[in-house]
Amino acid sequence: MKQASAGIKELKTKEGGEKICDFELDSCGWTQDKTDDFDWTRKKGTTGSANTGPSFDHTLGTTAGYYYYTEVSSPITQGDKARLISPTYSPSSTGECLQFWYHMYGDRMGTINVYARQNGNLGNVLWTESLDQGNVWRFGQVTMQSNIGFEAVFESLRGNGIRGDMAIDDISMIMGACPSVGYCDFESDKCGWQNEASDDDFDWMRSAGGTPSSYTGPSTDHTTATDQGFYLFIESSVGVKGNKAWLVSAHLPPTSGSCFSFWYHMYGQGVGDLNVYMKDSKTNQYIPKLSRSGNKGNVWYQATIGLITADEYQIVIEGKHGGNFTADIAIDDTNIAQGSVCTVDITTPATVPTAMPTQPSGPNDCNFENGNICAWRQDGTDDFDWRVQQGRTGSDNTGPTADHTKGNKNGYYIYLEASGKTVNEKARLISDGLTATARFTCLRFWYHMYGRHIGTLNVYANSNLNKLGQVLWTRQGEQNYDWTFGQLLVNDTANTFYIVFEGVRGDDFMGDISLDDLQVSDGECPPRTFCDFQEDDICGYTQDKTDDFDWSRGSGRTLTIQTGPRVDHTYGTSEEFLGNKDL
Repeated sequence: MKQASAGIKELKTKEGGEKICDFELDSCGWTQDKTDDFDWTRKKGTTGSANTGPSFDHTLGTTAGYYYYTEVSSPITQGDKARLISPTYSPSSTGECLQFWYHMYGDRMGTINVYARQNGNLGNVLWTESLDQGNVWRFGQVTMQSNIGFEAVFESLRGNGIRGDMAIDDISMIMGACPSVGYCDFESDKCGWQNEASDDDFDWMRSAGGTPSSYTGPSTDHTTATDQGFYLFIESSVGVKGNKAWLVSAHLPPTSGSCFSFWYHMYGQGVGDLNVYMKDSKTNQYIPKLSRSGNKGNVWYQATIGLITADEYQIVIEGKHGGNFTADIAIDDTNIAQGSVCTVDITTPATVPTAMPTQPSGPNDCNFENGNICAWRQDGTDDFDWRVQQGRTGSDNTGPTADHTKGNKNGYYIYLEASGKTVNEKARLISDGLTATARFTCLRFWYHMYGRHIGTLNVYANSNLNKLGQVLWTRQGEQNYDWTFGQLLVNDTANTFYIVFEGVRGDDFMGDISLDDLQVSDGECPPRTFCDFQEDDICGYTQDKTDDFDWSRGSGRTLTIQTGPRVDHTYGTSEEFLGNKDL
């Protein structure tokens, strides 16, 4: 749900005009160039041509809101230009950031150019976009520097047909150079983030100091740690439980590996959910990337999310109403580090496992980068086989988008394809024969179980392949959108034994299970620098034999009412594990 909101500190121009304009009342001092071929037009609703131009403005998101556009129907011809010129801005040697929203929809679309005009001279193009960009408003920004007074100029260059109406709206000039795309501290505005126009129930709001409700929300922002700094939040004194507010980023380019980070605040009785999705602009699929639930205390926390996609995308931050007026959720200081690998989450290190320690390579170590399964083999007595794969699997809404080794679509992994199979059919992968030279053998691997119909992944170790024996490690149902680290300590005294991965098909096609970076080594597993207590071996931690009682590994509530957690911290669910002591 979208509400009109300026929220930008107003800066005066040299001639006294405005540095913010939504065109709702007038042109705000922007004028037509007298030396071009045709004019920009202030308009509301649709333009005069079908299948081109916006249907509503950006400010209000309705047919009552105004924007400026160029009508390219006859007598306008290909190559004709229309320029809209700002009031004169004062010199800025350090730079100011021109931010705006533009709309370029139509299969005969031309080009928008942006200039900083000095003494009547347009100079070089500072920003440009061409061709059909879809029937959506998009965010643009460009830094303008000048040692003398200057004007910002929007130039529309007509394409080769009438379906080429282009539009601009919500123009602002912000002090300082433009931030990187995805960065925002919310001190001046929302930096291209915007509230969803129609598909949610209420909005994120920009505020400083405390929220309107007591005993919830932050009292300071994260950026400045003062009550003068700004952040975004959802106000829970309005709405009902389950209502959602969506904050949507600008359109972002494909990435082979980037890190999205932000700070969040979830304090108060009855706090709901904070979810983050990556929206694929090509398929409109919402891919879950992170979820946090419940009261986290009156503290700002950081979260980091790895991003890999071959398509343009947007980030969607969802705040869900918890059903109580003391359930405000806030965010601050978003950033996208292009080409960077996320470091460990400051608040949840267990969700980002560290790389496996370097070990001598063995015949059962396999990252599948040679396009085969190394010394492993398919079980000839099961129902179907594991496949070597690059990029996405064959089904939507399940499976990884990249391998774990390289973290991109060029890397290889193996997976079981759930399409065309039936419930409980099995695919097994068998190691080369193992002869333990030490008491233990350590198996380490990465697994991916994302999809609403995920079945089961089991691991066995046995000398007799005709009788698999007891399951030594298992996961069932959807686990995570990202790759997850798994580890198993095998104690098998047989002369020769085998490790078996078994994937069991779930109840429908969105159930692809994947494996990557298998490693088998003699001896105990190396100690981990983190522990989320999801594994039975509790990461090598042991009970002290000289104390009075023991810690217990549990999930869900503890045995005593009105004390202890209801969910673990790693996944925020009652199905996962945590360490506790029951007094």
